[in-house]
Amino acid sequence: MYVKNTFIITIPSVAGALLVSSLGAFALAFYSFKLNRTVLMIFIGGMLIPFQMLLIPVYRFSDAAGLINSYHGVILFHIAFQLGFCTFFLRNFMKHIPFSLIEAPRIDGASDFTIWLRIVLPLCVSSFAALSVLEFTWIWNDLLWSLILLQRDALKPVTLGLANMQGQFITNYNMVAAGSIIAAVPPLIMFLLFQKYFISGLTVGAEKG
Repeated sequence: MYVKNTFIITIPSVAGALLVSSLGAFALAFYSFKLNRTVLMIFIGGMLIPFQMLLIPVYRFSDAAGLINSYHGVILFHIAFQLGFCTFFLRNFMKHIPFSLIEAPRIDGASDFTIWLRIVLPLCVSSFAALSVLEFTWIWNDLLWSLILLQRDALKPVTLGLANMQGQFITNYNMVAAGSIIAAVPPLIMFLLFQKYFISGLTVGAEKG
């Protein structure tokens, strides 16, 4: 049950973060507007804020919005808090794409959405693969937001399930160890599936744009 819940949370969170951040990265990489650098700094600044500082505001907002004890509440917050890093990562990668590949279809009448979908995304496969591995691992192993937003046992992910196995006076270490191994398998499989893209995508995306 806990593993199933974690998949329900992790997969939409990773997909949503990659989708929204790719749109933002496309705009920051190929649009020239007055606040381009300022918007990028805002994304970077958001990465520097410790999550612990936001616990009370997030809980109060979630309670007021009815997002407590719901999958979509956790998913939305995962997407929101991963946008800064994902946008920065993908923007740096997209900066390496020759602008002529963007300008030529524009002259031919292609819309920006078509350019993003048909040209930019296929060229960013390695960066998406590297980012998917990182995001999948981070969100899969998340404990903080699930602990704050999910209080029903039926909705808890595997990290909270493992935490519940450790009592105040008695801990079944055999069960905890077995559960930890099971919890580590999906991120490992994710890495093995995308390992050929991981190093190249991570290296290029980490360079200064």
